[in-house]
Amino acid sequence: MKDPTNQHTNHGGTMANDFTMLNSLWFSLGAFMQQGCDISPRSLSGRIVGACWWFFTLILISSYTANLAAFLTVERMVAPINSPEDLASQTEVEYGTLYHGATWDFFRVS
Repeated sequence: MKDPTNQHTNHGGTMANDFTMLNSLWFSLGAFMQQGCDISPRSLSGRIVGACWWFFTLILISSYTANLAAFLTVERMVAPINSPEDLASQTEVEYGTLYHGATWDFFRVS
């Protein structure tokens, strides 16, 4: 009888690792989601490819997370006012002094 996880029990009581195409896709999905799985490759070349895939997914997920965090925290501020002339010529931002405030007194006296 076949085990639901595509692993067969040998007569010695150990689990045989059948690394089929379905199990390979499951291993890749587990690596991409940073969750892992019960099966892993047995050969050296398979382990090297698996380790490279794990490292690639780690870098990819970390880059995505960092980019998303930077995008959500940095405000996209456009500075249309770079000089006093720009301030005087624009009409979107109102500016002035408070009546009888310190700035008003400064400009009144000077």
